[in-house]
Amino acid sequence: MMTEQEFLKRLEGIKAWDQRGKRAPHKPLLLLMALGNIQRQEPDLRFKDIEARLGDLIVEFGPSGARKNPHQPFYRLRNDGLWEVRAPHGVDIRETSSGDARITDLRKAEGGFTSHYDTLLRSKPDLIAKAAKVLLDRHFTPGLHEDILMALNMAVERRTYGKSVVKRDPKFRSMILTAYEASCAVCGVAVTMNGISLGLEAAHVRWACHDGPSTVDNGVCLCAFHHKALDRGALGITEDHRVRIAPGIEGELAEAMFFRYGGEKLREPKAAPHISREFLGWHGEHIFKSEAA
Repeated sequence: MMTEQEFLKRLEGIKAWDQRGKRAPHKPLLLLMALGNIQRQEPDLRFKDIEARLGDLIVEFGPSGARKNPHQPFYRLRNDGLWEVRAPHGVDIRETSSGDARITDLRKAEGGFTSHYDTLLRSKPDLIAKAAKVLLDRHFTPGLHEDILMALNMAVERRTYGKSVVKRDPKFRSMILTAYEASCAVCGVAVTMNGISLGLEAAHVRWACHDGPSTVDNGVCLCAFHHKALDRGALGITEDHRVRIAPGIEGELAEAMFFRYGGEKLREPKAAPHISREFLGWHGEHIFKSEAA
């Protein structure tokens, strides 16, 4: 009988394509979608029903220029030993030369966790939250966790999260705020209450879950808004430390919050290392949304 810990360990080990730091969150997003489905006590996922939605999630939370290709994780997850695809009697799912299923066949099928894992998850609501935390920690920076859960209509209480599977340096925030003199490197906001900074955060340029170190040359002090924009790829930083604004930004405060800073020099630490070109290059290639969706 598979235990909870064994199941979580298997989730940690799913084969998500990663080449030179290139993210492919297709499988984690599909698994999170399936966990949300179980949490709501709904039946397995029919590919034709989730094809468009999964594709949109891949574009929203994947790397710049990510291809949707939702059929790939839906079929390839079978190789990780926790997912199965079922077609109606008399329907064969034919494979292409690349080993993927033909989309027309897959649209007649449904998929989900294997029966044992499905039963385990439906009987243990807390395990759903723990599984979601494993997937989020392994594949997404913390600033995106709540956004992804909301997009998937999942209710996960923080108390059920448990310990993070990615080690983080508790001194990172104070180190970064000190280096940047407690002000946002983009907009300069520096508000305190009784000597305590409000709304300032330490952002990893290269995400910790993708081997980004908790060092000054991989960090930048940002207000909560511009930290979210950096994690979402709406905001980037050039190798000469100027602010980049992604295409597709619009809205009433777009000028005040984004465009006025485009091309401006980043406020940089005076007595600490500047952000490494290596980490800026990673963010520019894998996170910054250089192409409009």
